[in-house]
Amino acid sequence: MSVYVCVCMAITDRQICEAAQGGARNLKDLRRDLGVARECGHCAAYARQCLEEAKQDQKKRDKTKRLVTVNLF
Repeated sequence: MSVYVCVCMAITDRQICEAAQGGARNLKDLRRDLGVARECGHCAAYARQCLEEAKQDQKKRDKTKRLVTVNLF
């Protein structure tokens, strides 16, 4: 289930996760790519939090993928 992060632009946490996977690294990237915090800005703090969580999750997945690959050989 997705949660709206930016109501003004109808941006969800899932879209922020996808943007992180696509290379977004900060709020400026999210603003450019998705329009987050472009209108009223109330979503900025939560958008940053979602982005940081997505980046941490990606790091964990990458680490697990490397461990599995190493163990296969």
